[in-house]
Amino acid sequence: MNKMNITFYDSELKNLKKSYLLLKQRGVIGTAQSELEPGAFEDWLNAALIIQSSIYMIDSLYENETTIDTIIEKPMWKKVLQNISESEGSHNCDIGIAFEDLQRYADAERRIHAFDLIDSREFESILTLKCSDVRISRSLIWNYSKCNIGKRERNFWSVHDQCWELIEDLQDISEDGKDWNFNFWLYTFMAGHSANDGIRVVEQLLEFKAIILENIFISLPNSINPIYKIALESTFNAIYKVKSDIYKIFIAIKSGKVIRFKHHIQYPILSFPKENNFRISAIGGT
Repeated sequence: MNKMNITFYDSELKNLKKSYLLLKQRGVIGTAQSELEPGAFEDWLNAALIIQSSIYMIDSLYENETTIDTIIEKPMWKKVLQNISESEGSHNCDIGIAFEDLQRYADAERRIHAFDLIDSREFESILTLKCSDVRISRSLIWNYSKCNIGKRERNFWSVHDQCWELIEDLQDISEDGKDWNFNFWLYTFMAGHSANDGIRVVEQLLEFKAIILENIFISLPNSINPIYKIALESTFNAIYKVKSDIYKIFIAIKSGKVIRFKHHIQYPILSFPKENNFRISAIGGT
């Protein structure tokens, strides 16, 4: 194996592990395990990780490059579509919509590179778009189960993922403060404005989404899968911790771990794999 192939393999493996952790923390893997037979679960996990991993390749491009080269970016989107088409989700309208939303989120991140200021009033709509990658994996579950999910259940998971996007952004401030990533808690400061203004908006947005999540849960039938109650409780516990961790943002800024976009240096471009032919049997266990 030559050096280039090793670089490709390491990059893919890193993104596969990252994808597994994302889907596990968001409860997507737990939902799939509770809804699918073992064989179907393995097939779903393989497809979901491959799709999410290819999305992370695009994410890495946007995080690390000052200028987005469409020549590099275009085949990455094509690869995501190919991975979706090779799964059971090729004819799923929800997945098609989620993919379109993912591209719209990329447009928002492209604005960061163009120094086109994003108003905090846009945060809620961008939040929905940013969760579209997880929505693809969730929607894929129902293709492998051959069952439909109700509108209220679908709305529950949508708002659940929005809450967790904001929770995880706070957890990631140390790594997001020096790249081109759109971190809701850091964006206003990194774009050259007061950190307090952005933090206040995001804190209110998280509280608003938590209220919606609880109201949706209350409306669910009593016979609903216990995983919904577990998801609600874990989300509320995490939100409670967020309130006591906001001070960490100011510590990160003061210590120089958060850099304004105009001061970013250009990182070396990453090496991207051309093929993704291996099958995942288990990553970190299930």
